[in-house]
Amino acid sequence: MRVSVIIHGTEDEEVVLGSFGAIGIPRDAFDTRSTEGHFGNRIIVAEARLSGREGDEAASRIQEALGTEEREIRLDKQMLVRGTPLISERGGIRVTISRPYGGRKDRPPGRRGDPRGDPGRAGRRD
Repeated sequence: MRVSVIIHGTEDEEVVLGSFGAIGIPRDAFDTRSTEGHFGNRIIVAEARLSGREGDEAASRIQEALGTEEREIRLDKQMLVRGTPLISERGGIRVTISRPYGGRKDRPPGRRGDPRGDPGRAGRRD
């Protein structure tokens, strides 16, 4: 799962990034880089990448809180800062959820090497 947000110079970086705790993403999950806007204003680009169990749990919490199964979600930054995650078409927070098969137990039955499929074919190549 990937979460990205642009923080403008007029916004408090710690307040914005701290607000992600409301949806289960800790502040220290974010990497930040500073850049400059068109008019010389300071902009911070923050991105968090969560994988494995941590990513799955965060993705489930977000989807459940928002009542959606969408994999591309935009959130309203101001509402999240206020503690209320809200989907917004033009929201300043982009959440991308991808859940590749993480291990043998996650594979659909019948895939090569999966003992839950055809036991006589598990692990064999034809």
